[in-house]
Amino acid sequence: MKSLLKGLFGFLALSLMLIIAVIAGITLLLDPNDYKQELSTLAAKQGVTLKIEGNVAWQFFPDLGLSVNKLSLHAPQQTNKALAQIETLTASVQFMPLLKKQIRINGIHLTKPHINLSVNEQGQGNWLLLPQGEVRTSLQVASETQEEPNVSSLELDTRTFSISEATLNYSDAKNKQHFSLSDINLSGQNINLSEQAFPLDLQMSLVASGTPNPIALQWQSKLTLNNNLSKISLLSGLLKLESSEASLKLKLSANAEYNGEWLYAANYELSPLNIKLWLDTLGLEKLQTHNNNALTKFSLTGKANATPEATHLNNLVLVLDSTTFKGDIALSHKQHAAHTIQLSGDNLIVDDYLAAETNRNPSSIESVKANPSSAAGSNAQQAETLPIETLRTLKFNADISLQTLQAMGLEFSSLKLVASGNSGVLKIENFHSDFYQGDIDAQAHINASGEVLRVKSETTMKAIQIKELMSALAPADSSNTEHSISGLINAQLKSSSEGSTTNKLSDNLSANITFNTENLQLRPLNLEEEFCQALESLSPEKTSLPAEEENDTAQEPAPTKQWPALTELRNVKGLMNLSQQRLTINNISAGVENLLIGTRGFADLKQNHYSLQLPMTLKNEFSSDNGCRIKSNFVRNRELSLIKCEGSIEPFNTAKACGLDKREFRNTLKDLARYQAKKKLGTKTDRLLEKANEKFGKGAADLLKDLFKR
Repeated sequence: MKSLLKGLFGFLALSLMLIIAVIAGITLLLDPNDYKQELSTLAAKQGVTLKIEGNVAWQFFPDLGLSVNKLSLHAPQQTNKALAQIETLTASVQFMPLLKKQIRINGIHLTKPHINLSVNEQGQGNWLLLPQGEVRTSLQVASETQEEPNVSSLELDTRTFSISEATLNYSDAKNKQHFSLSDINLSGQNINLSEQAFPLDLQMSLVASGTPNPIALQWQSKLTLNNNLSKISLLSGLLKLESSEASLKLKLSANAEYNGEWLYAANYELSPLNIKLWLDTLGLEKLQTHNNNALTKFSLTGKANATPEATHLNNLVLVLDSTTFKGDIALSHKQHAAHTIQLSGDNLIVDDYLAAETNRNPSSIESVKANPSSAAGSNAQQAETLPIETLRTLKFNADISLQTLQAMGLEFSSLKLVASGNSGVLKIENFHSDFYQGDIDAQAHINASGEVLRVKSETTMKAIQIKELMSALAPADSSNTEHSISGLINAQLKSSSEGSTTNKLSDNLSANITFNTENLQLRPLNLEEEFCQALESLSPEKTSLPAEEENDTAQEPAPTKQWPALTELRNVKGLMNLSQQRLTINNISAGVENLLIGTRGFADLKQNHYSLQLPMTLKNEFSSDNGCRIKSNFVRNRELSLIKCEGSIEPFNTAKACGLDKREFRNTLKDLARYQAKKKLGTKTDRLLEKANEKFGKGAADLLKDLFKR
């Protein structure tokens, strides 16, 4: 037994010594520098110039392999300026192929490679100097090798691959941009083409022009490859970016398969990130939003499928702060095809993303009020140019819905938007929303095919609660709860405008508005009280109008009446026109008890000023059952414009703005005086004619009438 073990150990020792001797013999007899030219020839077949300035030497630890020092890659036209430089390239080889005088690389390690990419002032990149011919495949190279039996057999069968301490510099002289990647470390283990999973990891640091802090990147993944690289699977991928306070985390799995054309599929999950921090990290303009928490939480999950025709984002879940959108998006790759967007969201507050309000100097506000034209000129200088060129390129079909939307302080609910765009023509085919307990529907046509933007729209509102709408439009710091307009409004608006800037579009806006209301109430204004007080002022005694006949007694002073602090208007109908930011009220009619009220006037949006006349017509002797009694025929069925409302649109105050129109009151007094004189003259004439008939007989009155006519 002992002799058997001794014999076995002796055989193993002899075999080991033989292997060592063979390795030593090969390394002594086979000089790897002899393959320098073949390596350069192999690189030349790929269209690049390879220079090996250092020696090619054997290494024995940790694996048997080759070590190449100081390599450089050049474009054929720039042999004196390297695109890439490598300090050391180490390739470990498999032992058994060496016995057949073959070199089969088992692993490759690059140390301190340095890549320089640059764009000159003409916009040409130095990498474009490389040959742009078709890259040779492994099968083509193999066939060429078979046709050239004199070329040595040099096969690449890489199991491991790593890059350490690499750098990449990019400079663009035309656009004045620069960025660099440093500390690049890439490693892969058990790399194979038999569809067995292997890891591939990457770490690097990014510094770009304008970025205050470097960005650290880390990528971890597991891949599978088939033998002809026609199928690539990313089983799992994790991307992490960190810089100062900003961070990003993306999980990804994907497949790519070639079967006449490449097809892609992926699942992605982007963890919540802070957009504001990333804008700051990338050196971009900081966004100051109305809500400081806006744009601080953004995440995205879903599935993606891509073909040469389109990319489909399915099961999309997009979260922006407190808003969640779900749906599908199809992005067409064809020239004339439209993108398709189908999204539904919960609650979106647009006001949160508007620019933050800046404190304005009160003196500047007063100067604008004193000279509105100067403000208009200033606004014209600051007008924002409309993105007409961008609108021309849009091709899409969109179907978007939201549970609630808040914009400009207004709240929309159950919102539905169907829109499309093609060849510079954008259409809002349907917009519907619940709006302050009513409904709003709209359609719009936007034409961006010309030099200016042309917009047409139609809007219909039904049963909108006026009080709630006015409260929403009031300033946030408004504490005036006593003055209000309540009721329901129904309206139709047709508008059009054109312009190349936002100011031009606003200035050129024209619209026709028709409306009617239900259960309209004004508080605390009482128009009936104002009317009665105005008529009381017409009396010389300041208490009543004069009686019409001698046997009629004058109106007795009425006791002080407690009028309700409101006006209830019925059958309110109106027609208004908007042009050059001036709203002209052509006609508004309404009824208040036995009063018929009309409205004429204007509201100047530029000047923040309105002026309204409220002509009233009394249809009965009493203004209402509990109102004032007017016995004068001068008043009844006569339109009297005694009340006027005038003031600022914002803030709106009906109590202080409405009162007696002194000018119209003076004109009415003149009319009343003429009426009374004519009435008095008519009474005396009638009595004279009666006495003439009594004294001179019938026919005398007719003669006197002819005399009066003369």
